[in-house]
Amino acid sequence: MPFGLRNAAQTFQRFLDDILRDLNCFAFLDDILIASIDHASHYRDLEQVFQRLNEKGLVLNIEKCIFGPDKLPFLGSEVHKDGISPSKEKVEALVNYPQPQDVSALRRFLAMLNFYRRFIPNAAEIQRTLYDLVKGKKKRNKTTIDWSEAAVQAFQTCKNSIAQAALLAHPNSEAKLSLVIDASNTGIAGKLQQTYLKNTQQLAFFSRKLTPAESRYSTYDREILAVYSSVKHFRHFLEGRDFIIYTDHKPLTFGFQQTGDKTSPLQQRHLEFISQFSTDVRYISGIQNTVADALSRIDEIGIPSEIDYEEMARAQTDDEELLTLQGANSNLVFKAISLEPHGTPLHCDVSTGNIRPYVPKAFRTTIINAIHSLAHSGAKATANAVKQRFVWTSLKKDCTEFCKRCIPCQKSKVSRHVKSPKGDFSLLSARFSHIHLDVVGPLPPSKGYRYCLTAVDRFTRWPEVFPMIAETFYSGWISHFGVPEVVTSDQGRNFESDLFHSFTKYLGISKIRTAAYNPAANGMVEGFHRQLKASLMCRLGSTERWVQQLPTILLGIRTAFKEDINASSAELVYGSNLRLPGQFLQDNGVKTEPSEFLDLLRHYFRDLRPVASSHSSAQIFVYKELFNCSHVFVRRDAVRRPLQQPYDGPFQVLQRKAKDYKIQVKDKPIWISINRLKPVFGFKAPGASVSTHKSSVSIPANKPSGSIPAHEPSASSTASASLPASSS
Repeated sequence: MPFGLRNAAQTFQRFLDDILRDLNCFAFLDDILIASIDHASHYRDLEQVFQRLNEKGLVLNIEKCIFGPDKLPFLGSEVHKDGISPSKEKVEALVNYPQPQDVSALRRFLAMLNFYRRFIPNAAEIQRTLYDLVKGKKKRNKTTIDWSEAAVQAFQTCKNSIAQAALLAHPNSEAKLSLVIDASNTGIAGKLQQTYLKNTQQLAFFSRKLTPAESRYSTYDREILAVYSSVKHFRHFLEGRDFIIYTDHKPLTFGFQQTGDKTSPLQQRHLEFISQFSTDVRYISGIQNTVADALSRIDEIGIPSEIDYEEMARAQTDDEELLTLQGANSNLVFKAISLEPHGTPLHCDVSTGNIRPYVPKAFRTTIINAIHSLAHSGAKATANAVKQRFVWTSLKKDCTEFCKRCIPCQKSKVSRHVKSPKGDFSLLSARFSHIHLDVVGPLPPSKGYRYCLTAVDRFTRWPEVFPMIAETFYSGWISHFGVPEVVTSDQGRNFESDLFHSFTKYLGISKIRTAAYNPAANGMVEGFHRQLKASLMCRLGSTERWVQQLPTILLGIRTAFKEDINASSAELVYGSNLRLPGQFLQDNGVKTEPSEFLDLLRHYFRDLRPVASSHSSAQIFVYKELFNCSHVFVRRDAVRRPLQQPYDGPFQVLQRKAKDYKIQVKDKPIWISINRLKPVFGFKAPGASVSTHKSSVSIPANKPSGSIPAHEPSASSTASASLPASSS
């Protein structure tokens, strides 16, 4: 690869990541760091890396390689078995750095110092005086600095801070994390540390200077800001881990117990963000206790376990998968560890520095459930947590399948909603043969009315609106246009009453009822409602006498040209448009005899055909499992209470149609739109006979398999050789 290309570094880094992804090493551009726990493992890791580089046509510059040291420089730091510290050469250069004479030179010193900022406690407070000297100056400013005694002392303190930089330990997933924070009038700081076997080790430091506005915060607000900023800075360490927040400001320990009316919006936002990671805030007195003493008194928090390790060890003895792994050339290093009190050997992988027992098939579901049920995390987070503590060949697949079948997760987590294709009504044979009904209201009282019945003919789009009283539908529509063949309505109480059912049965009307929370199925009249309400709001102004305005509004709607039918509703009903108020001239055409006009009108209406419906090209998504699952969840579309699950169920499927499913809810079959359903995975239930709109099909229940195969975890690394690689 030629030098100088804009994306050369990124391309080569991606290339190395791809070829070395499954090996025990770390690659950064043309450097490769291989870290192992012992010499035997190191020889094996070196051999695998050499073989992979040879296969990909890469060669090494042997003069730049370092093999087998206890510690080595890497990216400006020294890496060894106890942790990471700043490079001695870099520290020496900073300690011997001459006092800068201009702003540009001071900026260079601060930039070099801040490369090691994570090693320096309270760096912002230490460097504050020097930053005041460059504040507001341009980047390449050569202005001479007037060094005061305080500035000279601050410069020397900065040099001493890097000379005494802390040793940062390697992160240990088994250790307990804690975050110690502090705030002053000018800055905030945080220290991330881990405790393992009563030994406290520092992982990293964070600090920054307060802005002028933040420096005016109260002590309580500055302490909250320190926690918020520290958690945000160390998010990659803290996410998915339990940790304790220590503060020397005792009121902060009650922050999560306060009601909303006692906290400011800023405090609520900060506390809400912190609560996503931890709500365990504890007080520590810097005078009476040390951090190490405080941590040593904390009871260890482990994973609730129902695992019988003695039984697991016995199951390992004849496990064929374990024997295959032990004999294969893999990155896993198995070691038999004796269990007290009987001394039963438990085979564990120690290649990562952590003890990870191998798990036979019979124990995998129990282990995944113990970790997943803590917070019901997603599949990826669950797999990562399990992989840090246990090992088997298809761990990732197991965790993914388990999380997919978890019933509480399916009911509580909102997934992608079903969006089925729009349904089409069959073309009509005559005008006024299929109408859509609905009720609008409650409206402001007008002449004793609060509701109105709306009706729209599907063929002509002719609308009618009647202030509701008894016999409204019969006197307002049927007496004018005759008895329709089909009526479509929603599940409103007006249309579900025994009176309305008897009425439609008496007149020989076929009634179609739409599914609940599915207004699109009655879209003809719902669209008319939107237009009607907008017209009423425009016409009424400050008055609420909507009944008097209905005739005028209906005249405008009936005579409006509709592009989908290429005519107005009045033209399709009367054969010509209606004369509007203020219309001065109107061409009546050639005068004809009534009989001739009637014959011509009958001829045109006889040949008139309805226009097929057209829909927008909305994105369609339907779970393929919906077509054969035995049980489904139903989405709650009503307003939910806090912490109420967004799905009900599972419910048994009784019958399927293209757009609706009949399900069993509390011993009562009901029809639900497919758009509100999602399939149930892993529900243990006896087989059910589910019928479709064409035939009956026997659908067995989905049962999770006893064992869940998974992905072999890659070994993490911990120690020893740098190999500068170059392309051949």
